[in-house]
Amino acid sequence: MIITTYCTASTWSMIHMKLQFLEGQLVDKAVWQCLCERWGSEDFKNLSARNKQNRSNQRINHTGGRKSFVRLMEEKREQAPNYVTFYKEVHWSRKKGRFVTEAAEQNYNMMVELLNEMPPEDAGDDNANANAVFKEVLGSRLGYVRGLGHLVIPKPSESLLSNREFIRLREENEKNKAEAEGFKRKLETFMVDVSKMQACFEEFDRLNSRVTELESQRESQRETPGDA
Repeated sequence: MIITTYCTASTWSMIHMKLQFLEGQLVDKAVWQCLCERWGSEDFKNLSARNKQNRSNQRINHTGGRKSFVRLMEEKREQAPNYVTFYKEVHWSRKKGRFVTEAAEQNYNMMVELLNEMPPEDAGDDNANANAVFKEVLGSRLGYVRGLGHLVIPKPSESLLSNREFIRLREENEKNKAEAEGFKRKLETFMVDVSKMQACFEEFDRLNSRVTELESQRESQRETPGDA
């Protein structure tokens, strides 16, 4: 724990020194000093640590890099004419030959299953149906869909909503989502308990070291009169 804290402090110190070295090259000196103070503050370090932890908790990663999904959709319009195809495009690792996460693969398979279950009379515009299925599987809130970020999401068609198999899969999907949230809460509680336990162990080690130190001092005091 001490080594980790030292390394972290040392790393931030080195970064702070580099930032000071670059002072005045791109921005005004006063502005640069404010930025250095901001980046070197405890609040900013804590924010960075929280963001890092949040990224590590993501269940559905993607292969799009730093580009926004809207930009990627425009670039891949020909290869991915609908959201289902695009979802696979940005969650499939060509290097590994598989989806980047199991959750992404499950989402995609459910979309394909829903499309295959659609009755022939509803198979009109394939892209429109795929987009509707995409929204139903992933869900959305205020234009935000899990796994793709902020997008304009179409509403499912009435025929799709009334399809019996679709309803079954939708209920199953909601159940899986609820279970996943439950596991997430349990994991968070477990991590809190682990942190408390670790703190107790550290306190025990501290007290044990103190007791050992006191016993050593007592032995030294006993031996001193005899030696004299």
